[in-house]
Amino acid sequence: MRVFHFQQPDSVSGNKPLDDYSQLKWVDYSRSDELNIDILGNSVHLQHLKDLQNSSHPPFYEQTEAYDMIIFRTMDERFDVIEPRTRSTALIIRDNTLITVHDENDTTLTTIFNNWTSGVIKQPANIVSLIYVILNEIVDVFLNLREPLIHHVSEWQRKLLDPNDPFDNWHIIMQAKSSLRALNSNLELQSAVLADWRKNTRLEFNASQIIKFNDLNDHMSRIERLSEGLRSDLDSLTQIYFASTGQKTNINVQFLAAISAIFLPLNLIAGIFGMNFESLPFIKDPLSPFILIAMMIIVAVFLLFWFKKKKWY
Repeated sequence: MRVFHFQQPDSVSGNKPLDDYSQLKWVDYSRSDELNIDILGNSVHLQHLKDLQNSSHPPFYEQTEAYDMIIFRTMDERFDVIEPRTRSTALIIRDNTLITVHDENDTTLTTIFNNWTSGVIKQPANIVSLIYVILNEIVDVFLNLREPLIHHVSEWQRKLLDPNDPFDNWHIIMQAKSSLRALNSNLELQSAVLADWRKNTRLEFNASQIIKFNDLNDHMSRIERLSEGLRSDLDSLTQIYFASTGQKTNINVQFLAAISAIFLPLNLIAGIFGMNFESLPFIKDPLSPFILIAMMIIVAVFLLFWFKKKKWY
């Protein structure tokens, strides 16, 4: 557990009373910590306590008489960027106190805590600004997915369309499509959660904070469009690949059919003059082998040029 008391000389402390809501503070728990529910008084709902411990909980917002509860999905850095996964971070908001609960190995909020502790960035003036900084850090991690995801999709496109580099790793593309679909669904829910919270919360926003939260919503919309666009690109790329493969197969089959059509009359000529009859033309002529070979060459060349003219191969 980490506690940050803002605008006080000894900001980081676990000894100051947590149930004092008059001072702005941030209490950060990991799910391995023992949650001190005294900070919420006796009004905390049992279901909310269960939700706080649920790492797979979807985006969620609910308001009670004592506090607001928001659950956002954060990036799970344990997984590769081409298979983006998320896990939940819960926010409990009561007066001037913000409580966050996340997985023990989730370091998304560590940078903020360290920057405030060292004085690198300015401390928030009120609870709304504090919430904005937390949510903005969560969303910024999603924005960092843009370049690596676009790079991987471009690389897959090169491999799929390169005839000298056959591609057979379909599992990774199917997994990426599935992950992007889940990511897009979570982002849509988070946008709805943020809008619902802004509409119903008892907290007051000034003009600057309204602009910042609008920007935050725009950032989430950009990530939604990116994930949807990349998933659409992968679908289109897959279709193009199979269409290209089908076209190559058709060309090969067409070539083989043309070769078969050329040799068919040659086989017919060879079959006729290979019969055991004495009255066949040229059968006793010493030049008959050369005549038959010449006939076969003429027929083959004629059919070759004919197919070429018709563009059948």
